[in-house]
Amino acid sequence: MAVAVLSISWYINTHGLRYDLSMVALVLCPPSIGLMAGDNAGPFMGLIAVLFVAVENATLYGLIGLALGKLL
Repeated sequence: MAVAVLSISWYINTHGLRYDLSMVALVLCPPSIGLMAGDNAGPFMGLIAVLFVAVENATLYGLIGLALGKLL
């Protein structure tokens, strides 16, 4: 996801387009909306929240890959 966000932001910046990087991140990682709940969390709870979002995103992409594998 980090490489995709970096690539998209580089492309958009070099072509003079306007964008909202948070929307790009939200499209690529929908569970990241849950990170808003941890705005005032300490470092340990922030780490737990990020790990939880990472597992959710991996599960989402895994299910998408599994579905595409079954279809193709």
